[in-house]
Amino acid sequence: MRTALRSGFVGLGVLAGVILGAQTSSAQTFGFPVSGFTTANVCNNTATPPPSCQVLTDGSPSRPKVVTGGILRLTTANLNQHGAAWYYLPQPLSTGFTTAFQFQISSTNSCFFCSFPADGLALVIQNDPAGTGAIGYSGDGQNIAYGNNDVSTASGPGHAIKNSLAIELDTHLNSNYSDPDGNHIAVQSCGPNNATTLTPNSADHNYACPDGNLAKIALQSLPAGMSLTDGKVHTITVNYLPPGTCTSGCNNLAVYLDSTLILQATVNIATQLNLTSSGGAYLGFTAATGSNVENNDIISWSFSSLPLAPITINQPLQTTQTNFNYTPTLTAATDYSQSGLNGSSFQGVVMQGTVQSITDQQFSDLVNNTPFQGSTCQHQDTGNGNYNCVTTTDLCTTPTNGNPSGANCPNTGTNALIIVSNSYNLDPTQKPVIAPGYIMG
Repeated sequence: MRTALRSGFVGLGVLAGVILGAQTSSAQTFGFPVSGFTTANVCNNTATPPPSCQVLTDGSPSRPKVVTGGILRLTTANLNQHGAAWYYLPQPLSTGFTTAFQFQISSTNSCFFCSFPADGLALVIQNDPAGTGAIGYSGDGQNIAYGNNDVSTASGPGHAIKNSLAIELDTHLNSNYSDPDGNHIAVQSCGPNNATTLTPNSADHNYACPDGNLAKIALQSLPAGMSLTDGKVHTITVNYLPPGTCTSGCNNLAVYLDSTLILQATVNIATQLNLTSSGGAYLGFTAATGSNVENNDIISWSFSSLPLAPITINQPLQTTQTNFNYTPTLTAATDYSQSGLNGSSFQGVVMQGTVQSITDQQFSDLVNNTPFQGSTCQHQDTGNGNYNCVTTTDLCTTPTNGNPSGANCPNTGTNALIIVSNSYNLDPTQKPVIAPGYIMG
């Protein structure tokens, strides 16, 4: 059963008692906030990287690098660039996960003969034998540095990323790869994989994998008015539930762009990829340019396995409703439609939403000696049938203030009339809660 709770409130801060997240010892999380990439935590992939390194990079002819503003630049807007960046530890995936990242694609460059941006970037999940040294074909841009050159035997760094699944943001029309346009999102993988057969991936939507299946699992052109290459900061959120948690044939992999559901697919990552013994794989990004170019930038990135550990998602604030799709079973929304604020109030504002689970005792301590003393926290589904009490924190950054703060969120100077709401699965072991609402502070 799913329910939605709604309550108008003044300002932004911590919302307790009606949101999400039971963190267990098996749940893992990491995050790089806005301005969070540094020359200390991003470095070249080597046999013995410094202890501070969390993102390991490879590339041809140059590697991804950190640029002004704490941004991870996968490729510069120059010809024939190929980059890969991996979180340094495999992450557990088989129980489900949520990951979100902000990106910005711009074409400011010194290439006077380049007429269109190209070729795009991809979020890649892989358990290639090369590990954090994995990178795809670097002879052109259309493979987005994860795929092969349509050679089924391609393997090794610079030829293909084997045993992988890519969610690509394709910015260039390559008709020989059956691209519908230069503004689409696709899920590509050749599998199933096993310990003795690790197949190379391809960005060609009609590429026939060795088992006869197409590499294309799902593909969707973006709706009118949405563009990957408009130079603005956008958010991708990916939610995955293992197939056993839903009915047969369910769409258990979902991809959102700025709160809008773009595509869904039915995938069993445990069989599609040959995972580690703990059910995990490496996560990271690849990007490429060819004869046309673009800067491919990652602004922020967060990951959490299910049951959901703390996770932060950054979303460009909308004039109506901004959604945070934390898991397939829980979403949170902030609605400014009744605030009376004009559209200019939202320009360049990014809202940072974080969910964090707390215990019932912590909730009791939180409301002790307040008018809410004695109230019950409504448990919410944190993934795989785990339920717990949660807090949610909503903060904002602006073009002139990059420090997340409730004071940065738009308001009328007195009270911003906004609505917050959650949709989630109820805990079946709890008694019905009469007239539930948010506790805010």
